[in-house]
Amino acid sequence: MLCLDPYYRTIVGFEVLLEKEWLSFGHKFSTRYAHGDPKPNEQQAPIFPQMIDCVYQLLCQFPLSFQFNENFLITIMEHLYSCRFGTFLFNCVKEREDASIMTNTVSLWTWVNSQQELFLNPFYAPGDTVLYPDPSLKALRLWEGYHLKWYYKLEADSSVSLAREKRSCDSSVLALKAQLDAMQKEFAAYKSTHTQPEPIRKPHPGLANTHPQPH
Repeated sequence: MLCLDPYYRTIVGFEVLLEKEWLSFGHKFSTRYAHGDPKPNEQQAPIFPQMIDCVYQLLCQFPLSFQFNENFLITIMEHLYSCRFGTFLFNCVKEREDASIMTNTVSLWTWVNSQQELFLNPFYAPGDTVLYPDPSLKALRLWEGYHLKWYYKLEADSSVSLAREKRSCDSSVLALKAQLDAMQKEFAAYKSTHTQPEPIRKPHPGLANTHPQPH
């Protein structure tokens, strides 16, 4: 749905998608991620985090197509486990209703939408484009912003830091080039429809038959 419908690539649209396809559908968040259960069990599985990682891969391949940025995805992942908000508590809608989640807790979406400026992608270019991601291994990226967030030793390594900066700059350059191409096409289309033909200049009647005389 993310690839087909651009609405779900907006902040509110992605929230609606998670509510519809994961929360209302009955994904067992409490069981899969051991909320309140200190002992591991065979039901635990990182299904939802894998999906969010896939969204991150799409965000890297199509930096102009998403209204939200990487920080939005990291925030969702952090509060999947923090239990600070009621959004990902319990296993189904009935359990949430029985626990009065709507009245006893704050929704993660309410908190996010109150400060959307923190989660906006500055390169976002709204459009109806269908996304065709590259599934090859060479296109996949390690989600360093999440998986290596607390790895201070690696962050201190200058070579790794420079590599991260280079990838970030490359993504920015790619996004800016795409914006420039779109603006150039828009300007060319505008120029072709608004350019008027140059008027034909006729010679002055008094100078029509005048020729320079040889000395």
